[in-house]
Parts: sequence; C-alpha cells; structure tokens
Amino acid sequence: MTVKCRYCGKDIDKELAIKVGQRTYYCSDECREMADHKRNHSKQSTVNFKPQQGTARRELTDLIQKYYNEAGYRDDEINWQLIGSQIKNLVSNFGYKYSGIRYCLWYMIEVVEKRLIDDSYGGSILNLVPYEYKNAEIYWRQQQELKKAFREFQGHNKRKIIKPHTSRKHYPSVDF
Repeated sequence: MTVKCRYCGKDIDKELAIKVGQRTYYCSDECREMADHKRNHSKQSTVNFKPQQGTARRELTDLIQKYYNEAGYRDDEINWQLIGSQIKNLVSNFGYKYSGIRYCLWYMIEVVEKRLIDDSYGGSILNLVPYEYKNAEIYWRQQQELKKAFREFQGHNKRKIIKPHTSRKHYPSVDF
C-alpha cells in the first residue's frame, strides 16, 4: 500500500514512510523538517503582524483595538484574522480608504452612538461600515463646510450697543 508525502507529494510505500500523525506521512526527515519549518514560519508571520507605525492602516487598527479594549476585550481576544480580512475586502472591493474606514467607525460610535461590539451576533466592529460609509462621508463634508464658513466669516469689529426695549404699558389706576 502506498501513501503520499505531505510535503513533496511523492507516492511512497507505507512501510518506508515516516509517520508523524494519524494520517500524516513524509518520505524523508528532510521533508518533515521543511514542513515543520514552513508551518512554524507561517504561524509567526500571521500572529506577530502589525502594520508599520504612522501609517493609515496602523491608525485604523489602533482605533479598532482601542474600541475593543474599552468594551472589555483583552488584546488576545480580538479576532484580527476576521478584522484583517474585512479591512482587505473594504479596501480592495469597495475602494474605501483606511482613513475613511477609521472616520466611519468614529462616526458610528461617537456621533450616531451605535453599539458595534456585541457578543450576541459574533461579528466584528467592521460589519456596518459598508452601510454607514456614505453617511459618514456626508457628515464629514458638512463639518468641512462649517469649518470653512467659520474661517471665512468676518465679523464687524465695531461695538454695537443694544438698548433693551422698555415700553411700559400704562394701566389706568386700579382700586381693589
């Protein structure tokens, strides 16, 4: 009976193969070591991945981490694999920018006061971003217009004295 090497894919006799698990066989020690190295190396790169400091992606992930920590989650309880996949999807498929996603999260939590982190549905903080992104963009544009209007506003430097209107109604004398 023959089995397939888990690393290189060669067909080898079952009796000559190196058995590692219940159904895991390797043709040589070299293949087994290479597979172990590949498996350990891939785990390290996904677990320790952090975006570079000062980038828009890092600012987004820092904000997400902050909101999760405020909701009572520890750093190791955050599902970064799901969040990273959603971020990649929002950027590549929807064309959103990291800074836009960050602003949208801030808008949903601080302005609209939505509760985005909830254990009952098992999702992530980014689930509603595609639905609220346009509203956040409209809000941002309105805020920019207000800032521009305040900068351009030129008040008069003259003091204007406003006298209170003191009209007295004259009632005929009343006798009780």
